[in-house]
Amino acid sequence: MFKALFSLFIISSSLLIGAPPAAQILFKMRQGAIEQAITSYKDYKKEKGDHDYALLQQMALAIIQDSSRKNNHDLQLLSLWASAFSMNNKLLPVLAKGLENEDPRDILATLFFLMSFPDDHAVSLIRKELNSPWLPIQATAAEFLIQKKEKGILEIVARWLDRLDPRAYPIFVPLFAASEERFAVCWMRKFLHAANPETRLIALLEIGKLGRDDLLEEVREAAKTGNLQEKEAAAHALGSLGDSASIPLLQDLTRQKDPAIRLVASYSLFRLGQLKAELLIQEAASQGNLFAIALLGQMKTSQDLLIRLSQSSDLDIKANATLALLQGKNSEALPALLSLLHPNLKNLALVAIASPGQSLLAWQVKAQITLKNKPVMIFSKQRLIEEASTLSEKEFLAFAKEAILFEDKETVPALIWTVKTHDKQFLLDQLNRPGAPLARSWATLALYTLKEKGPYAAHVHEWFVEMKKLAIVSVTPPSLTSDLKSFHLMTKQESCQLLLSALDSVALMRDHEAIDFVLAALIDGNPLNRPVLASLLLRLSE
Repeated sequence: MFKALFSLFIISSSLLIGAPPAAQILFKMRQGAIEQAITSYKDYKKEKGDHDYALLQQMALAIIQDSSRKNNHDLQLLSLWASAFSMNNKLLPVLAKGLENEDPRDILATLFFLMSFPDDHAVSLIRKELNSPWLPIQATAAEFLIQKKEKGILEIVARWLDRLDPRAYPIFVPLFAASEERFAVCWMRKFLHAANPETRLIALLEIGKLGRDDLLEEVREAAKTGNLQEKEAAAHALGSLGDSASIPLLQDLTRQKDPAIRLVASYSLFRLGQLKAELLIQEAASQGNLFAIALLGQMKTSQDLLIRLSQSSDLDIKANATLALLQGKNSEALPALLSLLHPNLKNLALVAIASPGQSLLAWQVKAQITLKNKPVMIFSKQRLIEEASTLSEKEFLAFAKEAILFEDKETVPALIWTVKTHDKQFLLDQLNRPGAPLARSWATLALYTLKEKGPYAAHVHEWFVEMKKLAIVSVTPPSLTSDLKSFHLMTKQESCQLLLSALDSVALMRDHEAIDFVLAALIDGNPLNRPVLASLLLRLSE
């Protein structure tokens, strides 16, 4: 066997002697000799005098295809991500292979990636997963197909439900709540009267979220006779549906012992024009109730109270009051926001918490180490900065000039990428700031992608040098028990989306220097980055 393989290799190699340079380069690439192939390509380009874009495309495809075949789980997942980022139909077979994975979480990840393809073949791949033995995969495939306007999918799901254990209903409730077809409404009524309390709760939440006033009578009944969680969800739905006839019922609910029910009922009354209901929420917020503080942000009222709470020594209270002020576009939030972004708190994260009936959301400050491998929703530093950017430009820039001094690896990219289209001088100031290599490299990249005149292209190489040491993108498959909508890409750093945005901006440049940066990073960078960089190369060479 070995002799046969060796002979085949000798024959293949001999056939390449005298073959065109492009064929030799592609052969090396497909054999996995990436460094040799790129080195040969550089010589070929020098002799040719210009890039061979067709060859670059084939080289990039070969890298991603090779990564998908490696016995390395991270590389396999990254090849799936790269296939989606590149939007190249020639990589659909890589995604098709991802659906054959034994781990259902990887299949879920593949489905999310397939959603970005408008191709009919992608739809047919998703449709096959309707026959998956895993319910979360079936539900995800059905949801995606419905989003793509495929006909008859909800009818298929309804046939599943007829033979499923009712305990599996919760995962399918949102699909029926989004449809106004008669059979879907019938199923929603079944869900509202199901034996499983989780099914009833999700049905109420979806009715409120989607404004299903055709089910108003059922919501009123749940507010009267449901369990505590259902009463909370129903009270929230009544406010969302604008049901002024339920004001007396909501007033009764504000006298319940359960604090979440009282808060939600008060908020619904406020939305229905009963402004005095705010007093109960203010009182709870004054006592440190995080859900009440968060509600004041949605109501955009009680600014003096929120300013006082943002100065609290309790980090949970400070964080929720700061976010509430930002929702009201109040610049008084900025001093507290600066303290939350301080490097002394870099190992902490804002983690979402929900009320028992899941209609209220607030945030708690927790140590990041306790969150490892847990499916939690985090309010990232990038998002904090995005919230601050909704303030006036003058106020935000003054804040940015202070926050950038922290030279924090999570804060700096978010600040620069948010400011870049508003104030070129801010970017230029970072180039001359001593002891700030991170701000300098990101500012250079921003100026380069803005096509500003200057020596920025030469210095962008520094950014690639820094990035190529890291695993740029790390794909975390969604948990089968977590909310599928919370699935997202993650990096070792919090700045994943910024890195992807930066890569996308570089891809749009379509210039020789950007291609050279990527080729250099492919040779001596982190091997895990290869499929990611190859997808960027595909975009650059289109």
